[in-house]
Amino acid sequence: MEFTKLSRIDVITVPHRSGREFFISSQGYSDSEQTDILKQISDFLKANQAGSITCRVAIPKDRQTRTALALKNDVPELTCPITWFTQYPENNCPLFIIQLHALSGFPIRVIQNGHSPAGCIFEDDHVRYYQLRLFPDDRQADNQTQTYSVFQKMDTMLKTMGLDFHSTARTWLYAHDILSWYDKLNRARDRFFTEKDVFNRRIPASTGVSLSNPLDYAIETELLAAVSKNGSAQIRPVESPLQCPATQYRSSFSRAMEIATPEQKRLYISGTASIDPDGKTIFLGDTPGQIDHTMKVVEAILQHVGMGWTHTVRAIAYFKYRKDYPLFDEWLRRHDTSLPHIKLECDICRDDLLFELELDAIQTY
Repeated sequence: MEFTKLSRIDVITVPHRSGREFFISSQGYSDSEQTDILKQISDFLKANQAGSITCRVAIPKDRQTRTALALKNDVPELTCPITWFTQYPENNCPLFIIQLHALSGFPIRVIQNGHSPAGCIFEDDHVRYYQLRLFPDDRQADNQTQTYSVFQKMDTMLKTMGLDFHSTARTWLYAHDILSWYDKLNRARDRFFTEKDVFNRRIPASTGVSLSNPLDYAIETELLAAVSKNGSAQIRPVESPLQCPATQYRSSFSRAMEIATPEQKRLYISGTASIDPDGKTIFLGDTPGQIDHTMKVVEAILQHVGMGWTHTVRAIAYFKYRKDYPLFDEWLRRHDTSLPHIKLECDICRDDLLFELELDAIQTY
């Protein structure tokens, strides 16, 4: 695994026997910086003959239309759907944040939902992956109904490709104003999981935070499904050594999901926060304490499968308050740790949680 810092973008490159995988992140503080970032991403993708798999963009809502146009014009290689996050920046804050996953040397097929791209199918020598970005069908329905319907939509889309929801390894749930209806989100997910017998099979890893989308749906979702191509891959949930299962406090997700093949191991760690073995929030009102405990929990999950911080390819650090961003940078400096990540401001699923981290790691043999 190789880290490359170009003038405007950071790139993690993961080698495969038959190709390469790229994880790109950047942020800009002005229109001109955004233009430079997009040009450098486009040049990089072209130079490496890489296709996009996922793209997440965080911007102020009033910039969405022109930024979408800029992405279309300046990065024609970007054929995957874009997940948009609404941010509310103040002075001296980035106006444009991007996180991109791309692949070269392997086929990528765009999944269509009507006339719009809904995701991508990509693969390596051992696993075929299905990445989806989905909204509910009815924006006017109540929040709980929208959530239940989007889970049904996940299952329906997977069935069109010969799969079903049990192939799902990970989900991302970006809900508008999550604190006002998180219990309803959980009830909708539990209803779907019960109907599909998910609790007796494999519960996906997940993130659930309060991020609005420019289209004003109650929820925007992503899904990653994974299927072994020849029986050589193992896909299994991973426990958190320092925490109880999330299902113990009625939140239906696995702490992490591991996908292991003869050539590499991938670990998808769910959104993780300062929660103790009894399921209670600890370090109340203490952001440095919550950051430190969260990082200990995440590190313990990594070590549980024989990995460490250096295997990280992508992370998102969620903060309740933007003013706390430097506290995370200070933790990384103090622990001599480099972590490819972006930072987003949002409420987390509990009002007393001030920090959360999700992380993807890859170990190549």
